[in-house]
Amino acid sequence: MISLGFVSLMTDIVMRFSPRTNFISHYYTIALAILFIALFSASYIKQTKMVSQRVNRAIEKKDEKNSQEATSTIIMHP
Repeated sequence: MISLGFVSLMTDIVMRFSPRTNFISHYYTIALAILFIALFSASYIKQTKMVSQRVNRAIEKKDEKNSQEATSTIIMHP
């Protein structure tokens, strides 16, 4: 959300102080949409990697716990 606000603020500042305001105003919405798509894509990729890493760590912990239990179990026959 902070990045989204920052990108919006920066594009607004560029719009207000640009000497070629006419050119920018025509492509303002397209440029803003491209920036937002890039921002959300990067955010999605980062979040997906983080979730994947957490799941992999949980699986490794579970496998490690199961292997420890298997080696510590004593099998007794009647």
